[in-house]
Amino acid sequence: WPYVGNLAPNLILNPGFEQTFNGSNAPSWEQWSAPGSGTITFGRASLNRFEGAASHYFARNDTAAFDGGIRQRVTVTPG
Repeated sequence: WPYVGNLAPNLILNPGFEQTFNGSNAPSWEQWSAPGSGTITFGRASLNRFEGAASHYFARNDTAAFDGGIRQRVTVTPG
């Protein structure tokens, strides 16, 4: 990787989903789904991860399209 200088601290909490899940959700993350998206399943997985041992998945049990996922709201200072 090219050198990018001093990096600011990571503002994302639990970025690698390593903390123990609360049922089907990772701490510091929020599940969301748009109206009409039906039932979306959320949970912890060990495949398709970027770093660490875990990832967070969301899916449906059929092939219907849906709008949903996980998110984290981050407060930033402009400039």
